[in-house]
Amino acid sequence: MAYSERQNNLFAAEDWKVAYKAFSSIDFTSYDFDTLRLSMVNYIRQNFPENFNDYIESSEFIAIIELLAFLAQSLAFRMDLNSRENFLETAERRDSVFKLARMLGYNPRRNVPASGLIKVVGLRTDEPLTDSLNRNLSNKTVFWDDVNNPESYEQFITILNSTFSNTNRFSFPIKSGTISNIKTELYRITTQLNNSLAIPFNIDVNGVDRTFEICNGDFFDGQFFYERHPDPLNNMGIIYRNDGKGLSSDTTGFFMLFKQGTLSFSDLNFTTPIASRVADIDIPNKMKQIYIYKK
Repeated sequence: MAYSERQNNLFAAEDWKVAYKAFSSIDFTSYDFDTLRLSMVNYIRQNFPENFNDYIESSEFIAIIELLAFLAQSLAFRMDLNSRENFLETAERRDSVFKLARMLGYNPRRNVPASGLIKVVGLRTDEPLTDSLNRNLSNKTVFWDDVNNPESYEQFITILNSTFSNTNRFSFPIKSGTISNIKTELYRITTQLNNSLAIPFNIDVNGVDRTFEICNGDFFDGQFFYERHPDPLNNMGIIYRNDGKGLSSDTTGFFMLFKQGTLSFSDLNFTTPIASRVADIDIPNKMKQIYIYKK
């Protein structure tokens, strides 16, 4: 008998009678600081009326109770937030929504505009240019790999070189590499500061007229093509690819990067620095890709 009582005293937490008596006196609806403090004071008055009866605000024990109430409120708030993230209807964190969606067998993906490379097949210039045979190229359309013009390759490169800088002539690229086992080079077309950052055009896709724009393209060696940040100070990029199968190959020639949609911009003037500033960019029904420039 003495051994049993000793065990109950040593392992009081495991004794269901002790746990039941303790839980029966707890107010489980208390979550905020005030109700938690009041519940603990009432619990002490009910269970320890003779051991403690000093309830004035300056009491050290009251300070401990208030500290526990503050800690319990913080824990309750965090547990409530974590519980909300376990349900799709109340989840607010992006990562939680994705995890719940994957649990249901749906793998969400971000909507991105269609993009790709468009091949340059014809050029025309109004500058006074001549080829190696002193033939005038001004206001003449020159096509890539023109079977009716044996000098089309030279004339095509001559027109392009007139748009490149002196240090960026053809065969002296800014960057070179390999994309999908195809030799790739990057050149820059000299543009004026007031020129548009993108060149719009429309294409009929499955009977629907779609808007696209030629943008400033670049590439990561051995990886993929991408759009550089739209900056008026940057020249337009043009990409040369050579798969070694001749000029008539679809993947040999000069290409430019294009994307679906329309590039928009909005100027925001901030005169004073503010930490964690929030600025609303109201562009309805548009996919927003934000670029920030500091002056």
